Amino acid sequence: MPQNYRQTNLSGVSYRRCMRFVAENSFGQTPTVHFLEEDRVVLGDKSIGNQVDSIIVQFVDPQKKFPLINQETGEETGKTMTHAEFHQACASLYLSSAKERDEKALAMELSVKADAAAVEKQRQEMAALKLKQAEEAKAAADKQAADAKADLDKLNSASKQGQQ
Repeated sequence: MPQNYRQTNLSGVSYRRCMRFVAENSFGQTPTVHFLEEDRVVLGDKSIGNQVDSIIVQFVDPQKKFPLINQETGEETGKTMTHAEFHQACASLYLSSAKERDEKALAMELSVKADAAAVEKQRQEMAALKLKQAEEAKAAADKQAADAKADLDKLNSASKQGQQ
């Protein structure tokens, strides 16, 4: 019996990639970026990853340059970026994302308030309609009571005249 049950030889591709990066920008501290690497193995339609290493970059020299890499080819593009420019790009991405989030939240808040105002207006309209209906019903009941009193008065008056 073979040592590894159902053992199969496969061909595939293996490579290392950055699976996550975390920027630390704590107040009063040197900004850092922590890159977490994984080895990824692709076998047919399956892909398996395993975290293997990490790199921590401290932004101690804002003017330090690094080459920009074409992600498709892995070759340098001939352009560079400084740590300060990278930090500015991250800060800009944060600020524009926060602004977009806040604008969406404000729009949602205004929508909820508008909905609440519409519901309150409907509630007030319903209350006014009920009040009007109650007033009309009271007026009809008062008229009916007045008519009944007038009929009773006529009957009492006719009865008194008949007794005389």
